[in-house]
Amino acid sequence: MGDTDMGGTEMGAGGMDGEKGHAVGRSVRSVDGAFKATGSLRFLQDVSFPGMLYARMVWPGRPHALISKVDVTPAYSVDGVVAVADGGDVPGENRVGVFLDDQPLFATDKVRYEADCIAIVAAESPEAALEGASRVKVDFEDLAAAGTPEEAAADGAPLIHEEGNVAVDQLLEKGAVARGEAGCAHMVDETFFSPVQEHAYLEPIGAIAVPRSDGGMEVYFSGQCPFYVRDAVARSLAIPLARVRVVQLPVGGGFGGKEDVPSEICSRLAVLAAKCGRPVKMVLTREEDITYSSKRHPIRMHYRMGCDETGQLKFADIELVAGVGAYATLSPIVLFRSTVHAAGPYDIPNVRIATRGFYTNTAPRGAMRGF
Repeated sequence: MGDTDMGGTEMGAGGMDGEKGHAVGRSVRSVDGAFKATGSLRFLQDVSFPGMLYARMVWPGRPHALISKVDVTPAYSVDGVVAVADGGDVPGENRVGVFLDDQPLFATDKVRYEADCIAIVAAESPEAALEGASRVKVDFEDLAAAGTPEEAAADGAPLIHEEGNVAVDQLLEKGAVARGEAGCAHMVDETFFSPVQEHAYLEPIGAIAVPRSDGGMEVYFSGQCPFYVRDAVARSLAIPLARVRVVQLPVGGGFGGKEDVPSEICSRLAVLAAKCGRPVKMVLTREEDITYSSKRHPIRMHYRMGCDETGQLKFADIELVAGVGAYATLSPIVLFRSTVHAAGPYDIPNVRIATRGFYTNTAPRGAMRGF
């Protein structure tokens, strides 16, 4: 099938010392430890298939704009370019949202951040794919942009999604804050901030899509959520889940950054591979990965808390305002965790925690370590 051996036949031989199933109190050899120590473990970059093409995405390079026209024809003038796919080539649904159905697989009418994918180019070499992508012509009508949640929440803010700029709105209440505040001897009122943060995993995001003769698709990827990928690929190709085979390769770091984004990459490659009938591979450069991939949420946290003379907490009134980026991806679950953890592990009789996540014209925010 291809050069997919992950390091040799010993991969499954690590096992547990002694009788099978008895590892407590024993030194247990890591299944892939020897391969990692010797450098023979095969990551995505090491994997190839016969007849494999290479892909590059077409990005707008602007934060917010309407798309007037897309002309992919100039890409074919590059020697080695084999196929170009955009929203019109998706056999199934041109959607790839994780929890909210707010994200197109290929942007067709509007871009909401500078790396919103408009098209993807397959070529015989990475260089030809890059050159082909640069020649795709897109006419834009630039729109005002909101780069922070405060800008997105302001009166008259540019409308990032037709339904409004609020992506997440959560409220947790217990008791009555006013009653708890009345019984306090000491109070604090402070605002804190957490910034955007890049995951900075060693291995950039990438995948390979391999079309099968039965109309199915095999996907090899570096990521954390193979079932997200399977569902997204089946949806975009309009084929049953059973006809999508996903192989999760060894992951060179993830930390949450390879939960949501691989579904987008794999689905686009699957559409492209289905169109040209050949395996297609794409591994983002470091610059592309930082520009494109999801980040830690920036959150402004306003805390009002009080206690009685003995130090017993009586109330917590907390407001969290987050920027979720151009699309919600994992924000509903991440900000749910933020909400339920905001008051800490304390027994507080009166609590109000209000969390709002606003769309912004930036890369989406997603899972990031201990969110």
